[in-house]
Amino acid sequence: MARKQGRTRDYLIRPVSQFNISGSVAVLMVAIFVGVIVVNYLKYSYITRVMSNFYSLNEETREILLGIRMRLLITDVILIIAVSLVIILVWVKMTHRIYRATEKFARAMVEGKQEIEHMLNNLDQGIFTINPDCSINAQHSLRARTLFGMDNFQGAKLEEIFDADEDGIRVFKKWVELVGEPRFFKKWKMYEKLNPFRVINKKSNGSVQILKVDYRPIVTDNSLAKIMVLTTDITEKVKSEKALKKSRREQEALMEGVIALVNTDKPAVDKFVGDIEGYLRGFDQIKSSKRLSTNVTQLYRDMHTIKGNAGTFGFGNLARLAGNLEELFIKLKTENISDLYEQWCQGLELFTTEFGNITDLRRKIFSGDKKDRIGISGAAYNKLIQGISSGEILDIDQIFEHLCNLDSEPFASYCKKYQRIIQLYREKYNKNIEDLKIENPEQIVHRDIMHALDPSMVHIIRNAVDHGIERNEEREKANKGAGIISISFESDKNGSTLTISDNGKGMDPDLIAKVAVERNLIPKKDLAKLSTEEKINLIFESGLTTTKEAGEISGRGVGLDAVKTYMEKLNGSVSIETKVGNGTIFVLKLPPILRENKLEIRNKYRQQKISIRESS
Repeated sequence: MARKQGRTRDYLIRPVSQFNISGSVAVLMVAIFVGVIVVNYLKYSYITRVMSNFYSLNEETREILLGIRMRLLITDVILIIAVSLVIILVWVKMTHRIYRATEKFARAMVEGKQEIEHMLNNLDQGIFTINPDCSINAQHSLRARTLFGMDNFQGAKLEEIFDADEDGIRVFKKWVELVGEPRFFKKWKMYEKLNPFRVINKKSNGSVQILKVDYRPIVTDNSLAKIMVLTTDITEKVKSEKALKKSRREQEALMEGVIALVNTDKPAVDKFVGDIEGYLRGFDQIKSSKRLSTNVTQLYRDMHTIKGNAGTFGFGNLARLAGNLEELFIKLKTENISDLYEQWCQGLELFTTEFGNITDLRRKIFSGDKKDRIGISGAAYNKLIQGISSGEILDIDQIFEHLCNLDSEPFASYCKKYQRIIQLYREKYNKNIEDLKIENPEQIVHRDIMHALDPSMVHIIRNAVDHGIERNEEREKANKGAGIISISFESDKNGSTLTISDNGKGMDPDLIAKVAVERNLIPKKDLAKLSTEEKINLIFESGLTTTKEAGEISGRGVGLDAVKTYMEKLNGSVSIETKVGNGTIFVLKLPPILRENKLEIRNKYRQQKISIRESS
């Protein structure tokens, strides 16, 4: 291409040089011709003066003068003819060269134009130009026809070119007007970013083309003459990037799943999987858009819980997919989504697929565990065997008490999950929070009790990390040290009590009441009648949150509402003690849920024992 450009340049320069040389020779020959005429004129003038006395001279002198005059005349005629012939030859040659030069110049111009058109038509870019008044010129590249689906660009409308509405075109025209000023188009790259049509999604034959558009100024006399529009089809590139991102996301999800499963106790994983399977069975009952709309509140809560639990275990991709479904229900509160059911089905399918991947991983990682085995406390089992062998444990009630404690563990063994919540999100939000503080780690707790309390604990601890503990700069300003979240468990014949506390900013009763009024949860006229405790308890109302922006783990106004609902289903209760600037304490209470089970087992055993004795 460089060689062709050099040859074209020679074609343009050489004819001009030849024209200059030939012209110089012609001027020189004309000057000589004029000089000869002038010399002869002077010479004849002199001879004429001499010849004026011709008849006063003798005959011999007259003959000599006539001979000289004749020879001079012949010489002059020959010289004039020679000079004329030379001039004619030079002129003919010069005319021929000028003709050839003009022909070469014209050919070079045609070849240059064809070469430029060939280059333009073979570029993988659609090129056309726009005038400062936003009219489109006729000149365009062949690729532009394919990309924009039109043969004639002159007079075409910007709406057709960019597939844009009136607002978009209005913004584009303002941009053209802006960059048309010399002080702006000199900084073109900076202001090009303000163009609304840098990427175009153009519909063609039922598919969508993604076009990347660049703009270049054409400047004449320090003013913007035209804008060159260069368009590239990046559809395949975008598809490849999406496929690469999808593959990378799948690999990351796989690694996340492996790490989460390896670092989690099997009973905890089994419970998580069982909970999700229970939710999915309920989701399968949603068979229509109407059914979906009527259950939106419960589905919203379920998805919020699933998202939080998945994130707690480290299943990031599953949490993201649950979050997408949660966002769908948030939009439903403010928008009328016509294809709600379709979006729900699509999102649920993605969620179910990812959950299936997790269960497959779980099966592979825990494949060495037999299905007919359950985990029990080794220390409790050994204590039971030793007690029976030594005769210390003989009473039937004591035996059943120890049997029921076989699947109990120290409180600390259940708290790894909650420690992981703190570790995960303190790094994510860059908060200075100490590891989970367990007040009585050796307290023996039955797994059924912990399973019952688990959803509420997850919600409360997530809220403590996200909302309760302030950001580092806020705590430093208030002369506070590291954030502390602590839990304790107590159990007696009256039931179980779980306490979760933090040393964060606490809850402002007046702020809670104000937000409740703004969200129409209570009438404004009833606000003055509420006690401080009643104002704080408004935090359990559905949809109430004092956080301006929702975070990944909380801020939707659904967590504490779910805690209250869940505890009430268990015939338990939840209460709050809080002080602004000092922190918050949540107290969860459960009735003795194992007592009925123990009595039922004892009664069945005693009935069997009596029947055996009677039959014997």
